[in-house]
Amino acid sequence: MGAIQFSGKTELLNNIIRKLIDTPELQRLRYIRQNGLTNIVFHSMEHSRFAHSLGVAHVARRMYQRVLLNSDLTDKVEPQLRVSTVIAALLHDIGHGPFSHTFEEIIHDIGHTNFSHEKNDN
Repeated sequence: MGAIQFSGKTELLNNIIRKLIDTPELQRLRYIRQNGLTNIVFHSMEHSRFAHSLGVAHVARRMYQRVLLNSDLTDKVEPQLRVSTVIAALLHDIGHGPFSHTFEEIIHDIGHTNFSHEKNDN
């Protein structure tokens, strides 16, 4: 399959992805583990949320292309849909704090029952 690449016909999408990857908000995900505390026990589990987010964006882009190939839809029908789909996939973990969901469980256990990285009303 090879390396993840954001290249090809969609120059607008490629430029947006590059700019988003360079933001401090996305770069901070390099230091947050995808698998919580598991890497303490299993030392080979070094998967970061940054790497995970890049992979999800790559898969979302490929899935979108497959949907277009296997349907009567074209990018001309909804040109921003591809861009929105891939960007949503890239940024889906942007609100994660350290230690994945373990942190949220600890916060819940000490009495903050409404805390969630997925909600902005806390």
